[in-house]
Amino acid sequence: MLKERRFAVASDPREAAKLLLQPHPQLCGSKRLNRRGANVSFLFGGEGTHYVNMGWNFYRDEQLFRTVVNDCCEQLALHLGRNLCELLYPESGNEEMAARSLQEPSLNQPSIFVIEYALARLWQAWGVQPAMMLGQGIGEFVAATLAGVWELADALRIVAVRGKLMQNQPPGSMLAVKMPADGVKDLLPTSLQIASIASPSLCVVSGPYEEVALFGKTLQGQGITYHNLCASHAFYSAMMDPVVEPLRAEVAKLRLQPPTRPFMSAATGKPISADQAIDPGYWARTACAPILYSKSVRWLVDWGYDLFLECGPGSTSCMLARQHFAPDCPCVAVPSLGDTAASHAEWNALLFALGTLWLNGVSIDWDAFHALEKRRRIPLPPFLLDQQRYAADFGVDLTTFTSAAAGAVNVASTESEPLAESKSLAPRSASTVMLRSESGQESFQTFEPASADARLSKLEAVVAEQSQKIDRLLDLIMRNGQYPAAIRLFPNSAQSYKAIERCNSRAIEGIAMMGGSAMGLEPAQRSSRTLPCANGDDATMLNAMLDIWRRALDVPRVEADDDFFELGGHPIVAARLFTMIERELGFKAPMKLQADCFTPRELVILLTRGKLENALR
Repeated sequence: MLKERRFAVASDPREAAKLLLQPHPQLCGSKRLNRRGANVSFLFGGEGTHYVNMGWNFYRDEQLFRTVVNDCCEQLALHLGRNLCELLYPESGNEEMAARSLQEPSLNQPSIFVIEYALARLWQAWGVQPAMMLGQGIGEFVAATLAGVWELADALRIVAVRGKLMQNQPPGSMLAVKMPADGVKDLLPTSLQIASIASPSLCVVSGPYEEVALFGKTLQGQGITYHNLCASHAFYSAMMDPVVEPLRAEVAKLRLQPPTRPFMSAATGKPISADQAIDPGYWARTACAPILYSKSVRWLVDWGYDLFLECGPGSTSCMLARQHFAPDCPCVAVPSLGDTAASHAEWNALLFALGTLWLNGVSIDWDAFHALEKRRRIPLPPFLLDQQRYAADFGVDLTTFTSAAAGAVNVASTESEPLAESKSLAPRSASTVMLRSESGQESFQTFEPASADARLSKLEAVVAEQSQKIDRLLDLIMRNGQYPAAIRLFPNSAQSYKAIERCNSRAIEGIAMMGGSAMGLEPAQRSSRTLPCANGDDATMLNAMLDIWRRALDVPRVEADDDFFELGGHPIVAARLFTMIERELGFKAPMKLQADCFTPRELVILLTRGKLENALR
């Protein structure tokens, strides 16, 4: 796991380099990761957030998104009598006509549903799964579909019916007021209702045109900020009451299921219950009941949800969610579509959202993200253990062997293919060879293909001869029972790992005694002080364990859930770590545990709860 993370949204390497040197808050980000497996909440907006060509960047470039949109539009054509794709992505010159058509609720609501559903499916395909979902208006129908309350085909039919029923009602108007809902209620005439409580300081009023216009003048006279919303009808008010019964009858024809994923009820401000989800009356009342978005977000805040991804056009839901968090403890709320398809703006928004999620510990399926792309991937060499050699007197002359080891030759090819896959060391293009003399002096020389073959063959023979000498030295040392010496002298040799397996507890203690200072250990003397775990205090034990891990791994900071191998641990460090644990904490851990992935917290649990013996059997 990479702790320090940074990303940049760029079109080419030059732009990426510029952003890394001069970060732009809308194109890049950096953060120290302090959590893994972060819970993401999907946000779905409602009516009024649409625009012509919304999602066009993904419809053009992403096969999954295009397939989902086309499938939804084909099924909607049976209920709408026209192909919605022609309005979502009109031909050049028809944009104004499409924009007017999408103002009608019978087309507006299905279009928003299709784009939000397709975008959520795209995120899921990339490995981003919602821990919670929250939708406003038609957005709640998207959440219910993703949660399995009804089949996609049934959802599309109900969305189409809902839009037609609401469009057939008398026209109305909606007004957003920058004022707490309780204060607005005291000013409202009986003909108007609160349609939505969006945030602690913002609500929406709905009702007939004339009364809404008159109420706007009242607000203006009192110096209260407001603005008219782009709405053809008075949604979520008493003017939608005639929609309830016919919509309930249509939903009753469906086979509703309890949700398989949690999502919020915008009518109650709490997670929807199974009884609500399968109640046709609940879904019918969404046409006239006020949207308690602010109450829903407050519930999420109370339960620790602080990472939000808006799956739909615009960024209104994110903006409203941020208003529920204190400035000293903000949330992360990021839109993923934007408000225009021009100049790759949608791709910029989505890639920035992707980077933000990764920055905050969300696991991304990168193979799925890069599917159907031709990537120019260049393999890099694996991690190389730090090579240091230390003199030791074992009664044999080591001069010849240490000289051979010091004269090792490193060959670096400019080819992108791994060297191990080639049948010889001869490159197919110019190569640079680094030579290191016995005195440690390094020199570099570049060979052209015509002259490189013979010289590299000679170097190959030298390396093979030195390897044989080193192997003989290891065999000699190990036959004399000096396993720790083999580990110290050649820390990354294959035979040293064999030596580790054959070491017993005395040999491990011998590592600390013979090379403690070289391996970062103090003299191997068992401390007589009181052990911090003597009274079974898990917290004290964990702190002591974290300190040992930090010193053994030589890293500035270790968290309780950090993985040993992700911190750079390897078998040599494992031997050092367990020697320190035995010396300082009084727990003796067999070598078998070193082959497992573990964290400080897991190790403390095993040690303090007496489960170490069972875990190692």
